[in-house]
Amino acid sequence: MIKGVTSEVREGVQFATDSGSVLDSIRNESNRTTSAVNDIADAMREQSAASQDVARGVERIAQMAEQNNRITRHTHGQTAVLEQPPPTWNPGQPLPGLRRLIPASPSIGAGPALFWNTGFREA
Repeated sequence: MIKGVTSEVREGVQFATDSGSVLDSIRNESNRTTSAVNDIADAMREQSAASQDVARGVERIAQMAEQNNRITRHTHGQTAVLEQPPPTWNPGQPLPGLRRLIPASPSIGAGPALFWNTGFREA
């Protein structure tokens, strides 16, 4: 009977030792899984930040495209003005579409400077 009990105790000790090894293995794999999940979370945060940067870049491009569109429309309008046939001019009369912007310097000896009406505001 003592031999039987001793054998059972040895088997129990072996099962406990094996169980400890299995638990160590589970703990190690659990640590690896936790590390992988943390790496994935870090990567997702980086991806989110990169996506926000891309969205801001796309917004800037859209704003620049709108600005280019406004400039193009303005340039088209100015081109249409310049494509009009020249006005008839009677010496001594101001030319239609011309404005006085800057009086000529007396040292130059010319009359007031005249510029084609481009739609830009006078300085």
